[in-house]
Amino acid sequence: MWTADPLAATGDRAATNKYLAVYGVLGFFQSAFVLLGTAGLSIGALNASAKMHSTMLHKYDCFPFKKKYNPIQH
Repeated sequence: MWTADPLAATGDRAATNKYLAVYGVLGFFQSAFVLLGTAGLSIGALNASAKMHSTMLHKYDCFPFKKKYNPIQH
């Protein structure tokens, strides 16, 4: 473990900088993966909602008399 490393306990700058660099890289990759995951879920949700609304509008856009009716314009 890093906490049991005798170089870190002595105040060695090189060891401290190495550990900080590792923590920084881990933090960077964590934030990058969170960003990619959030973007993927957002894009997927937008595509799903567009598909659902498109299906709904095409299914209910006319009356039984086959007369086109747009409820937004009336």
